[in-house]
Amino acid sequence: MVVGVPLAKLGVLAIRQLSKPFAQWIARRAKNNYYFRTYICMPTAQSYHRFEVRTKMWAMNMHKPEQIEKLDENAAIESGATILGEFIIFSIGVLLVSMEYARQVKKDSAKEQARLDAWNELENKVNCVCESIQGYEQQVHQLKDLLQKLEKSMNEKVKSKT
Repeated sequence: MVVGVPLAKLGVLAIRQLSKPFAQWIARRAKNNYYFRTYICMPTAQSYHRFEVRTKMWAMNMHKPEQIEKLDENAAIESGATILGEFIIFSIGVLLVSMEYARQVKKDSAKEQARLDAWNELENKVNCVCESIQGYEQQVHQLKDLLQKLEKSMNEKVKSKT
């Protein structure tokens, strides 16, 4: 028996694999674009560098640095472009996980609805059977009454003949 591979999961895998070259392409474009280079890549890289230095100093129980040297322009652009690329890959991953979660929730709710529908159908059938039983009980009661009347009538006829 061959198990089918869900197309949605294959699509997610394909998008994830394609996001890496896409992020690298955007990072290369960002290095060459003045706006991205000046206002996105470099400030992001400098902030990351300051955070990294402070964190390392804190982790080694050293005093807080008075002044942190800035990265040179090329290193800042390279680091900023890398951070941008990683952010894009991470964002695509978050989007894919969110979409998969929404798909799973929809699938689970459909499954739950089908279960509730089956339950309601069974409940309706049980109610129908109960109504039938009540009807049969009434018929049995009527037949018992009729049988008692017939027995009474037969007994009276037998007594009257004797």
